[in-house]
Amino acid sequence: MPIPRAFGLCVLALFGSARAVWSQGGLEEGQRPEGLGFHGTAADWNPIEVGRSSLKLLPGWEFFRERPAKDAFAPSIVAARDVDRAVGRSVAVTFDNVHLFFTVREGVRVADEAAAAELASVLAGGTVIERGAVGERLLAAARLLQDEQRLVGSATNGREAVVRFPYPAHESKMHERLLHWTVRVHDDVEPAWRPKAEAAPSFELHGAITSGFAVSLCVFRDYPYFHVARVDVLVARDGRTQWKESTLVSGPPVVWSSAVGSSSDTDFERQNREMVADTALARRRFAAALDPRRSPTFAQKICANAEAAATGLTGDDVVRALGKPDHVLHGEEQILIYGLPDGNVLEFVGDPRVRELRLAEVPRTRTELRDDLVSGPRIEKLWELSR
Repeated sequence: MPIPRAFGLCVLALFGSARAVWSQGGLEEGQRPEGLGFHGTAADWNPIEVGRSSLKLLPGWEFFRERPAKDAFAPSIVAARDVDRAVGRSVAVTFDNVHLFFTVREGVRVADEAAAAELASVLAGGTVIERGAVGERLLAAARLLQDEQRLVGSATNGREAVVRFPYPAHESKMHERLLHWTVRVHDDVEPAWRPKAEAAPSFELHGAITSGFAVSLCVFRDYPYFHVARVDVLVARDGRTQWKESTLVSGPPVVWSSAVGSSSDTDFERQNREMVADTALARRRFAAALDPRRSPTFAQKICANAEAAATGLTGDDVVRALGKPDHVLHGEEQILIYGLPDGNVLEFVGDPRVRELRLAEVPRTRTELRDDLVSGPRIEKLWELSR
């Protein structure tokens, strides 16, 4: 990533970290979780669901998401009991100690493939990708963001030479290319879109031969940077793990630190806004890819079903079906806008009744001086109310 002239950046996230490196976890048996020390801090006290399989937490203990930090990496989990929550304390969960939080029956914590897969999914954090179609949409969105950067030239000092598109003529909140941050798709990593768990009769853990399960899955994380990783885990029956991550997609950081340089404050503020917009753009594209509902086919189905039922389609109906829109255009008619992974948008036109569905280019700012948005220049009508 080139350093902007206006300021230097310190990105507190290691892109492509832990690629193809095994991490072994495990502490001595007999330790109790509360004896590990209360060093973690929960982001909130909404418990992580654990127990869909035979995997069971010790009585009274629950897992929670860790309070986000710039250097947070998996597993970003803390554990606490009610007595700990009352005073705001928790135990940081790591690959080394996670097995101590689960109940043991006849010397076994992880009894089957389902329990091993659940353990891996909980530790992986983020969104575990369950379907191949969703994974391919996510990969396609990442490739598009990567291609839009227009990378050219040979490597210098270990970096790729980058020629970027020129800055927009005005300060737009919705520029549709990454101007500062980058996205990389690592084609040397084989995706594991469908989580898989199978018996592993024999593998080495801490110098001893044991048995358990082999789990592979892909996970999308949006903190501390946008990141898709393939996770391969060997899970022993006593709950100890060997963990390996391979980066499939590395994207913009969500948090970063910056320092003002010698250029003008105006340049600094402009570039900082553009970097924030880069992050928002990546979030929109990836979120759309992860949501199977974000497609012209599904949108047409919503409209056709409402027309067939003679109930009419309202904006509230659209929000219930597709979630909160990315943008709302107000004018002669209200337009609800939903971004797609390919950079186009779906537009539901009309208020209170939707009378038209359009596939369009992303909206543009109306003038150089105002942030009002108008539809993009190319529009294709997908559905129109017939009565």
